[in-house]
Amino acid sequence: MPALREFLTTKQIDITVIKLKTDLQVITPLLDPFAEENVVFNLTEGRAGITGSLLLWANQHNKPAFWLNNHKDRLRFLLPEQHAPLALEDNIDIQGFLAVKGITAEFEYHLAKNAVMQADQALNRALVVLGMKWAKLPESYDTALQSMNRIAQRMHGNRGYIDKYLPRQRELFDDLTSAGLLVWEDEYRFRFIHKTAKRFLCGFWLEYGCFGLLHHELKKREDFQDIALGMRFTRSHDGEDLLNEMDVVLLLNNRLFLIECKSGFRVTENESASKTIYQLDSLADLLGDSCHGILLTRKRTSELAYSRAAERGIGIYGGERITQLADDICTITDGAYL
Repeated sequence: MPALREFLTTKQIDITVIKLKTDLQVITPLLDPFAEENVVFNLTEGRAGITGSLLLWANQHNKPAFWLNNHKDRLRFLLPEQHAPLALEDNIDIQGFLAVKGITAEFEYHLAKNAVMQADQALNRALVVLGMKWAKLPESYDTALQSMNRIAQRMHGNRGYIDKYLPRQRELFDDLTSAGLLVWEDEYRFRFIHKTAKRFLCGFWLEYGCFGLLHHELKKREDFQDIALGMRFTRSHDGEDLLNEMDVVLLLNNRLFLIECKSGFRVTENESASKTIYQLDSLADLLGDSCHGILLTRKRTSELAYSRAAERGIGIYGGERITQLADDICTITDGAYL
């Protein structure tokens, strides 16, 4: 409640809590002090007896009351009586959604509703576009992608070298060169234009690819709200600030999707997969039923990892199934579960 009150204060909305001693307590005398106030009643949830009393009092004192269909984003006024429901837009972004739950968040990059990449975001645009291409590559590129990770790890600063090309690896280097992310100093030595581009080679291409593919597929939906890359959550627990990080976070129709991307080709190891599944499950449990955890991997995971994920309601997408992710998120958002 304190987090909700603080968030509503930023929207110039005051909230008052009326505590009932028992479920059978008559509520109308407790409302009389608000007879001259500008109040509105949300009757979407609550026990039938209480909501009925609220509606009766609101009618006697000419106060508006409404019912909200959260799934379809339709609001119907009960008082004054209005039969045609009103369409509502989901205007809250990821930071606002988390603030209601007492969690502060920062992100590396995000695109809210109707936002586009600005001219000064040329580097991010190049990384997202190339990440989308690499994320959809068939499994025949796996060895080349894995070797690119190793090349990046042995680089000195932004400079690196290659002494022998593996199959399909030259294509990946050509992609980096065409995107303006890499400059060749001679036949074997190269230089990245920015440290972020080097990090991209270390496996972050899957995060950029996931971010780009989901934004491309879902931004056309009316209930699309926000998508963020590199999100950091801070929450208080027993007087201490706890930090969690997530690769990609999507907010669609007030449903939050937490997506952890693993491109290091270690996800087939039970320990690595289990740790990620546990992290996703803990955050999803903290954020409630409107939150969904997803593990995105370049390679398929073990049956044990799938079983553990299924027990906790975590979705796993391995191999080339990334192209199915947006459709499945829409299925969940539209009221079904996979």
